[in-house]
Amino acid sequence: RREYEAALADLDERSATLEEAAALELDENYREYLRLTAESNDRLREALAAAAEVPALMLERELAFLGWDEIGAAAVLAEIGAVRQRVEAAYGESESLRAQAEKLREENPDSF
Repeated sequence: RREYEAALADLDERSATLEEAAALELDENYREYLRLTAESNDRLREALAAAAEVPALMLERELAFLGWDEIGAAAVLAEIGAVRQRVEAAYGESESLRAQAEKLREENPDSF
């Protein structure tokens, strides 16, 4: 739980820094880099929030596992699978945006 809260605090700090930088009068390429980085940060936050649903889901539905309720357990596993897909999709989007930002920086070194 502490790691989760620390990760969220780190993402909040990054978002604040990116917002401050975006308000400055910067080169167009640099502004686009900041936009992509901020969007990547947002997708990472989505992935983290979705991943945090799994422990809560397990606690909420633990009776399905303890009571050997096969139908209930299968439903919980399906929900966890759906959460996993959301985490992977958000993380993948985050990585793609980060890669776009880095490519922009590499292609326009004078802007940075």
